[in-house]
Amino acid sequence: MSFRDAIEVGDGTCLACVPDTLPIRSAGRWSRSLGRSTAKGSCVALGYEVDRCVGEVSVRTGAVASAFGIGLEMRRVRLVDDVRVVVGCGRIVALVGPSGSGKSSAMGMIARAFPLACHVMHVGFSAGKAVIDEVAVGEPLAAAISLLTSCGLGDAQLWVRPAETLSEGERFRAKLARAVSIVSRGVGVAPLLCDEYGSNLDRTTGQAVSFNLRKLVSRRGLCLVVACHGDDMLGDLQPDTVVRFSSRGQCQVEHRTAKIRHVVGFRRRLLVERGGRKDYEAFAMMHYRATDELGFVDKVFVLRERSGGGTLGIVVYSHGPLELSMR
Repeated sequence: MSFRDAIEVGDGTCLACVPDTLPIRSAGRWSRSLGRSTAKGSCVALGYEVDRCVGEVSVRTGAVASAFGIGLEMRRVRLVDDVRVVVGCGRIVALVGPSGSGKSSAMGMIARAFPLACHVMHVGFSAGKAVIDEVAVGEPLAAAISLLTSCGLGDAQLWVRPAETLSEGERFRAKLARAVSIVSRGVGVAPLLCDEYGSNLDRTTGQAVSFNLRKLVSRRGLCLVVACHGDDMLGDLQPDTVVRFSSRGQCQVEHRTAKIRHVVGFRRRLLVERGGRKDYEAFAMMHYRATDELGFVDKVFVLRERSGGGTLGIVVYSHGPLELSMR
């Protein structure tokens, strides 16, 4: 059953075509706000409260409570304000705010509302199996390569390695590609959930991945919900809805008109400059050739994000080695 047709809430009840006044349980308290289907998707209420108290009162907790005026009794704490977001095909929802502001709690509510949701960080890989064999299974090789490249994993040497041998950032991009392939071939539509989005990516890579992810969501009719700390990648991600969380659980909802950009955000900062052989050596880890022999080098050009910055790409014009003359 598609998440657009019914909503399964925290206590296992399946709701479909029910009045707005019917209360539903959302892990914390009972709420009278109902997640319901709309023309654009499913509307999810994020209001959330819990009863919170400390554990066993010890000498240390008593001393801290006395020194800082902290109450140790049971009390009701509001984690997230009562707000609604629309989750649907081709839409991106971004939950933005500092640590502890309620983003993960809101993400958990959306996950409980949609049992078909796919958590990017929970996606697994078979031990010892190459990444390329776990993405776009059953589809042509070109489809797997295209998806991995779109998710920021464009090095062929990484495709043939098991996921457990990759770095944390590389593994995240591999998981993202596998998650997109899973929800793309699923029955109906399931939201793709990504907590701590971009936290293990550098700024340039994060913007590039966000730029491509926006295109994937729009073209494949996917649904994406991300939680992140700041706005660094929102310009390229182009979310339809941004929910901003404060440290006190207050929420502010921004509705945007999302559209696919034709140029990635950092494009204006890119420069092509003359380089040298040392620049080529800086890419040694990515070389496909078994030898670094270049032959007679004519010209070298490098791509940088700014003048004097790190190299993002390189083009080497050279006369091939003699052993390639037969080719």
